[in-house]
Amino acid sequence: MDHQRVRLMRGELTQATQENDHNRLRRDILPFFGNYEVKDVDYNVIDAYINQLTIQTGRGRAGVLSSGSIQLHLTQIGKILRFARRHGLIDALPAMPTLRKQERSRDYFTPDEVRRLLATAHSLVGDTDVIRIKRTGKFIRNVEISEDIGDLIEFMLHTFVRPTDLKVLQHQQVQA
Repeated sequence: MDHQRVRLMRGELTQATQENDHNRLRRDILPFFGNYEVKDVDYNVIDAYINQLTIQTGRGRAGVLSSGSIQLHLTQIGKILRFARRHGLIDALPAMPTLRKQERSRDYFTPDEVRRLLATAHSLVGDTDVIRIKRTGKFIRNVEISEDIGDLIEFMLHTFVRPTDLKVLQHQQVQA
């Protein structure tokens, strides 16, 4: 965790990631793996841990953890094992169990929702939005919502491009 604290100080991790990793380590990983020597942690031990997480309820849990949540545990265990390998505590990394991610279809907007979304976007044209840093509230800039917002939203809806992808889209990536 000291290594992660330094990464947090360098801005490589967020405070939320640090806190989540710390809580996961304290609540689940250490109680299970605490009696094992790191050299004794193998595929079967990690698999037993996953099985325990899968069936475990209570302790603040509403029910079964999703495969995505369990994958976060596996990622953190992998970080710990790689750290042990780098520091000569183990000779090789054990094989890690793989989880099958459940495919979920994406929700979509109904035609009525699309009409309402576009109407709302068009009604906001000319308004000014203040951009601030979420954590500190520090002012960054004012952004005026332009008439292009409707076209932008329609483009995203028809192409399934996410806002983050659109932000980095370059002219050369668009075919005529």
